[in-house]
Amino acid sequence: METQRIELRAGTTPLAFASARELLSALDTSLEEGRGYGDPIVRFGHDDSEPAWLWLDRLLAQRSDWRDCVAVALQHAVVDGDALVRQAFADVLASSRQLAVLEPWDWPLVDLLGPLTVRHAELAWGLGARPPLQAVLAGQQAWLAQIRMADFLVPTEGAMGPKASHLPLRTAADLQTLLQRSAERGKFVETPWGNGPLAWLHLAVLARPWVQAELPLCLERALTGPDALRRVALDWLLDGRDLWRYVQLLDDLVAHHPTWWDEPAAAKPAGWQRPIRVAPQQARTLGHVVAFLRAQAHAQLATPPVLDLPLLGTS
Repeated sequence: METQRIELRAGTTPLAFASARELLSALDTSLEEGRGYGDPIVRFGHDDSEPAWLWLDRLLAQRSDWRDCVAVALQHAVVDGDALVRQAFADVLASSRQLAVLEPWDWPLVDLLGPLTVRHAELAWGLGARPPLQAVLAGQQAWLAQIRMADFLVPTEGAMGPKASHLPLRTAADLQTLLQRSAERGKFVETPWGNGPLAWLHLAVLARPWVQAELPLCLERALTGPDALRRVALDWLLDGRDLWRYVQLLDDLVAHHPTWWDEPAAAKPAGWQRPIRVAPQQARTLGHVVAFLRAQAHAQLATPPVLDLPLLGTS
């Protein structure tokens, strides 16, 4: 059977990989355009550009199970690479929230490379232009510490009308409460880290591993709850993040249709700003949405991370 590969783009350059070793090759491929400029960027559109390795952020936003492969591939690329590679490394670290959680891997590389200045930073981290990479990593650590301890803003209804409330996230019960409050309000928030009624959840799963572990059961329960709660769960799943975790749940829904299977996908619960995002457009019912999600989940399951490179500095 032919090996299935993850397919992404760096600017207009197509990339495909099925293992850490192939991901390392993709890092090199995505620098080819930048070598012509003497700058580790890729261009797209008329005047737009981004750091050449920013596709790693998009990969990990969808596939957190590939973190170890990304970390080891970066090790090999940077240790064996030239000045342009090292600049690409600095720029992508300064531009990616997803890579911020790789901090235990990053610091040894930064110490090995010595002083590096960021040229292209998509994120500020509270720093000015062209900051030292060490300062960027320190800023990331401070940001992660804050996210790991902070309450989350969720739209609620107050005595004077709509407002945002700070709600704690310490336990699975807190997570269920946040999901319910978000479903009740149905506010489609747009943020730099994610959009939709559960925009806050993007940061929670990134910075708090226990949330990622508890989420499948919470969403399974949500899908048996009121209409707004199951639609908020489906909207989250349509973002595509780690759908491989939900294969069994989606298989069971397809095999045993729930009572809401034929309900229209475009319906909008009372008080919601708009219906859930729907892909593809021909998904007319919630059953169509589930079938689409199941196909996407199995596609992710067919591209598991393969760590075929050694961790440097170990035997």
